[in-house]
Amino acid sequence: MATNYPTNQDTFSTKIDNETDVIAEHVNKLQECVLALEKKLGTSLSSGDPVYTAIAYFLEHASGAYRTHIHDGSSDDGAKIPGASLINLHTISDATQIPAVNLSSFFGLTNKDPLNASDVFIIEDSQASYAKKKITMSALRSGFVDLTTAQTIAGVKVLADNLNFNKKQAVGLCIENLTADPTGADLVTGRIWFRTDIS
Repeated sequence: MATNYPTNQDTFSTKIDNETDVIAEHVNKLQECVLALEKKLGTSLSSGDPVYTAIAYFLEHASGAYRTHIHDGSSDDGAKIPGASLINLHTISDATQIPAVNLSSFFGLTNKDPLNASDVFIIEDSQASYAKKKITMSALRSGFVDLTTAQTIAGVKVLADNLNFNKKQAVGLCIENLTADPTGADLVTGRIWFRTDIS
């Protein structure tokens, strides 16, 4: 009797010692089942005997190496699929690629504006093997000045680039007060200061 696999699973009767006559058909059926499993699993494609319905076909290149790349639709690859990183999903534009899921709609996300200091973000810490951690909005703002609203800035802030007033007034601006003239690298073109130690 031929095996039913892989269309359906096979059924077997339980054999009992000293009661059941074991005949050749019993052994042949087991052999056919094993062979059917081997065909479904497949052999290495590098052996030159690819079975396109076998599991091995979907796991290996023609070279025999296991697929660990992004399928590009060439050679023995299947349809194009995106990489594992969600960061790259927005770059998918090829009609043959699997479409990206709209994550906002999928998770029922809505926009949050304005943000509160207690709002929490999930990050991957590059200094801790990219372990997932949470950080609050207030911690993100630490060390930064939000110039979109009126701010009271305490302490000395060092600019990494020019400050563009965008044709607006610098209200309450006080020229730099010094008790000695700047020298060396501190003496730059355009710097203005008043000496408070000279009467």
